[in-house]
Amino acid sequence: MKKNLIYLFALVLVMSLNSCVDNTPADATKVSKADLMASKITGFQWFNDVYKDYEEKTIFFDAMAENISNEHSFILFGKPSCSCDKNSAESYAKIVKILDSLGAEGRYKLFVANSYKADHPYKGQCNINSLPAYFILKNGVAVYSVYDSLKKYSTLPKESKKEFEEYILEGLKK
Repeated sequence: MKKNLIYLFALVLVMSLNSCVDNTPADATKVSKADLMASKITGFQWFNDVYKDYEEKTIFFDAMAENISNEHSFILFGKPSCSCDKNSAESYAKIVKILDSLGAEGRYKLFVANSYKADHPYKGQCNINSLPAYFILKNGVAVYSVYDSLKKYSTLPKESKKEFEEYILEGLKK
């Protein structure tokens, strides 16, 4: 009887450890918007709904359109929602929608990663401090980190905070 209890305990322990195993690759993985929209990427099943429901702050679009050029590109790193807070996770779909609305579709690259330490092809250009991370590049050089700026000012009183689109505009002006 005691032997059976030991086997049962060992089996339960192994099963519970297996349920905590993270099968997402250690490296950042390039993904497509189509796969995100079709819920084919683990941890991003919410992406399509957030993308469709987000209402851009169009008051900033004229200024963004004036400042965006063919020299700009965007590198966007998302983190599965199961491993970060909902607002941070959802900002990934929001920035994609904003860039699409600006006509920048095709000028951004999408990656997913579980850790800011994940290896990625822009490691020499983009210093990721946390995830998600959104970089604006000009002529292939990172000039602005949208999410780092958003995080930096998130502790300000509500009346002092800027809209997400304002941070993108700041980066486009660099």
